[in-house]
Amino acid sequence: MSLSSGTKLAHYEILELIGKGEVYRARDGKLGRDVAIKVLPDEFAKDEERAKRFQREAKVLASLNHPNIASIYGLEHSNDTHFPYVSDETGREEIYLRPYPGEGGKRSVSPDGGTEPLWSSSGRELFYRNGDKMMAVRVETEAKLRVGTPEVLFEGRFAITHRPDTPRNYDVSRDGQRFLMVQTVDDPAPTQINIVLNWFEELERLVPTN
Repeated sequence: MSLSSGTKLAHYEILELIGKGEVYRARDGKLGRDVAIKVLPDEFAKDEERAKRFQREAKVLASLNHPNIASIYGLEHSNDTHFPYVSDETGREEIYLRPYPGEGGKRSVSPDGGTEPLWSSSGRELFYRNGDKMMAVRVETEAKLRVGTPEVLFEGRFAITHRPDTPRNYDVSRDGQRFLMVQTVDDPAPTQINIVLNWFEELERLVPTN
């Protein structure tokens, strides 16, 4: 099953299919550039030896710098079988899971709304935001998709992103126990900007070389 235009993989947004073997043109939301994304077939990705060889080849190519060799910008992976995405088709933003590769419909995982989904490192838990709440929901994808009941991990007035170039305003440690959040400030202090003219002479005055 091909990825449709608008599907988001990490911070990349799929634009169109451009080649055989699941090669897509996509937009890098972080750096604002177009890239090519190669999606590995399911049987390839689950073959540990082939996956390791692919990683080694990607690292070698990433170390090369030549105008006739394509640059490698990243090597990403998601949950083995499902991709999370945000849609407002119901009138509010909600998070859905869609199987890939394979057939099957989408499945809502945030009944009360949600944004900024992020898989845990194990691929068995999905984190997301719901207003001031940080949520987590257990997801089992083996044999049949099973979605648990979302739980509130903690609440706080943290920044929520609505920009396509910033897929989320938080990150999670590999063990899923520590969260890095962006704190909002109600009345930020004014920023003072100092302009220094003849900065080299000023530097010599402050830090004499003799």
